[in-house]
Amino acid sequence: MVNLRAAMVGCGRIAADHAAAYTADPRVNLAAVVDPDHDRVRGHGPPVRST
Repeated sequence: MVNLRAAMVGCGRIAADHAAAYTADPRVNLAAVVDPDHDRVRGHGPPVRST
């Protein structure tokens, strides 16, 4: 089985759909979600660490 690490750059209007598709596939590890607006990132992927 192929294991993939994915990152989402930008959490616009369809980010929830993309996050759901990544997390539904057992071959994919959603490793990072990035957006300048940290509030948009919450709920789409791994825990957020802000700097």
